[in-house]
Amino acid sequence: MASADFAGQAPKTRPGTPEHRVIDTILRRYGEVESILRSHREDYQPMFMNHEGQVIIYDWTVGFMMGVAAAQGAWTPILLSDARDMLRPILVGSEPGHGCLPELSRMQMERIHKTAHAHIADAVIGLYSICHKTGSVNKMRGRQ
Repeated sequence: MASADFAGQAPKTRPGTPEHRVIDTILRRYGEVESILRSHREDYQPMFMNHEGQVIIYDWTVGFMMGVAAAQGAWTPILLSDARDMLRPILVGSEPGHGCLPELSRMQMERIHKTAHAHIADAVIGLYSICHKTGSVNKMRGRQ
C-alpha cells in the first residue's frame, strides 16, 4: 500500500522516528478511509481542523490536490467530465483546485467555500462510487 500512497515510492524511514510515526499515521488513516468507503460509505467523515469555531478545509484540500497531481493521468478524465461539478466543494478549498474551475468567478467560489466543509464527505463518497464503477480507483492509486 505504501508505494501507491506516496506517488509510487515507499518512504524510507526508521522505526521509532517522528517521520516513521507520521507515515504510519497517514497509512493507517488511508486504510481506515478506504475500508469505510468500501463497506459503509454513509459513515465517511473527512478530518478537518477547527480554529475558533471555524472549520479549516485548506490543508485537507491541498492534500487532496497533491494526490490529484500525483496521478494526473487518472484524474484528467474525471476533471474533464460532469463529475467535476460534484468536486466543487473540494476544488474551491485551495488554489490548486481553483484552476479546475475556470467557469466560476472568485465570488462564486467564495460562496461555495462558505459551506464546502458540509459537502466534502458527499463529494468523496460520490467520487468513490464513480471511480469504483469505472475501475479508476486502481489508476488513482498508481496501480494500472
